Amino acid sequence: MVHDELNRALDDLVGQVHGLLDRWRDHFGRGEAPAERPVITLMLNWRQELALSATQEQSLERLRADFQREATRRDAELRAAETTFAVEPR
Repeated sequence: MVHDELNRALDDLVGQVHGLLDRWRDHFGRGEAPAERPVITLMLNWRQELALSATQEQSLERLRADFQREATRRDAELRAAETTFAVEPR
């Protein structure tokens, strides 16, 4: 009886952890870039056509680098959570 209750409780906990990680992935993505990144990259690729100033170019490069660092950090956090809860990556 206690064994069955413990199994149900653990199954429920695992289900909740899976749900939490699914929501985490939905919110932060798994290394996928939101729309801002492609726009920044496109702007930098078209810097001459857009007549970007050196300051504008530096700002866009900085934004892109910041985004990449943040995406890497979030991916590492997600992997750590998956490891902590022994959940297989999807």
